[in-house]
Amino acid sequence: MAESIQNINYVYIHYNKLTNQPFYVGRGFGDRFKHTFSRNRYWKNYVNKYGFYYEKIEENLTLEQSYYLEVYWISQLKAWGFKLTNLSSGGEFSRVGAKASIETRLKMSKTRMGLPSGKKGKSKYKSEEERLLADKLSKSKFVKSDKQKADNVIRTRLYYKRIRQEKLTMIF
Repeated sequence: MAESIQNINYVYIHYNKLTNQPFYVGRGFGDRFKHTFSRNRYWKNYVNKYGFYYEKIEENLTLEQSYYLEVYWISQLKAWGFKLTNLSSGGEFSRVGAKASIETRLKMSKTRMGLPSGKKGKSKYKSEEERLLADKLSKSKFVKSDKQKADNVIRTRLYYKRIRQEKLTMIF
């Protein structure tokens, strides 16, 4: 009985409705093969254009078997010349949202000790010119509630300044 609970995984292929060509290989359990959410943008664009249908090609697999066979089928279909929308070659390293073990999280934490986190110490402005313009605007009559508006004004002014310079270089 325990074995049947573990063997709930499968590998599936999504096919183009118009040409019947495979365009995606995945693995999952339950009704994952039917889902249209949690897909990459290439898959979504492809499906919006052509539609899809699905087929389970391997069933009653353990988790490890499903990872292995997903990698196998992706590489096999690519070798046969099919263009797939898969972003990776499959397998467990492509697990999005998987939680790292406590041991792994401690190792990652240890390697980052002493390093600044995120954007700490980094300027939010892309150039010195942008920073100076922001500084000039901040000393004007703007209040703190207008700070975001001031940032947008800065970016807009610099954007149009670049466009004018590009137009001038195109003329001469």
